[in-house]
Amino acid sequence: GLPKRRFALMAVGSFGREEMSVESDQDTILVLDDGADDADRLYFKAFAEGLVSGLSAAGFPRCRGNMMASNPKWRGTIAELLSRLDNTYERSVIMDARFIAGDRPLANRMLKTLHFALQADPTYGTELAVSAIKADVGLEGDSFKLESFGGAEDAFNIKKYGFRIYSQSIKALSVK
Repeated sequence: GLPKRRFALMAVGSFGREEMSVESDQDTILVLDDGADDADRLYFKAFAEGLVSGLSAAGFPRCRGNMMASNPKWRGTIAELLSRLDNTYERSVIMDARFIAGDRPLANRMLKTLHFALQADPTYGTELAVSAIKADVGLEGDSFKLESFGGAEDAFNIKKYGFRIYSQSIKALSVK
């Protein structure tokens, strides 16, 4: 049936940035209305688990870091979701959130609250900048940095080496 409360399904990470590749996994969060009760939470738990299973069956692997709406950490009210951000990486990934389905005003409130909280955090910009400086760069001299994964040798993972430093640098500048 239809949910009784408002919700916003949001994509984060490369999914949120609309940069998914053949190596991408699914990264989603589910924002619940502040009035969600236990029955609503059970409904959205089942919804999220079905969504993640369906995406997996369709060929989008589950997130290795478990950043999916099926994980209770990534399903809750705005205040709950923000209180669960444990580190710079999680805060960086969630900043890429993009509305997918549900209540757009709730998603917009989530983004506005998130961006305000991160902007008000005096350490966030510095943490992003330090992380970006320490990140491996995808270019060394005039060649790409290559890695081996899966059965492929000399495969270039732009998500790990090429885009991350650019993305984090832009975020650090934006926060500043």
